[in-house]
Amino acid sequence: AKLVNEAISNKSIFSGDGWRGIERRSSSGGTVHFIGLVSDGNVHSHIDHLYSLLDHCVESGVKKVRVHGLLDGRDVGQKSALQYFEPLEKRLTELSVDGRDYRIGSGGGRMVTTMDRYNANWDVVENGWKAHVLGEGRMFPTACDAIRTYYQENPDLTDQYMDSFVIAENQTPIGTIEDGDGVIFFNFRGDRAIEL
Repeated sequence: AKLVNEAISNKSIFSGDGWRGIERRSSSGGTVHFIGLVSDGNVHSHIDHLYSLLDHCVESGVKKVRVHGLLDGRDVGQKSALQYFEPLEKRLTELSVDGRDYRIGSGGGRMVTTMDRYNANWDVVENGWKAHVLGEGRMFPTACDAIRTYYQENPDLTDQYMDSFVIAENQTPIGTIEDGDGVIFFNFRGDRAIEL
């Protein structure tokens, strides 16, 4: 986390081949996708990193961004997702001006979607593939609508076990990962990234 903080602060994170590749894909019409744990638990990720990456997308002229947000509920409060997703959705709306389109595309709980490490449970990785890449899954107008609905349907449900969700308009997913897009896994721990 400290190394990422420093790399963002001195902007060295944006001077490498990886980021330049993302900018090339964006300038050719590709969407920039961010996948990672949306919290400030600071064990796998920190939401401040995501905000810094989003701000740099604006500075770099990136027109279309989709965030595929994974719910924590382990390194932070068990039902704290809205504390992170409400301000994230607000921030994305604020950045969606001057021809930019920045939104959440999909998500799900870390023990259900994408972020496997335990016992090589590839079903978890497959759930992420289906939600983030294919846009398959239960559809909602926003991530916060998805979270509130899942809470209402099962009051005992905690964030890390929440099912995947896909954000859609008129039953069409808004954030599928397509050929030519750029994808950044913004967790700073490598184990889940390697498996994914």
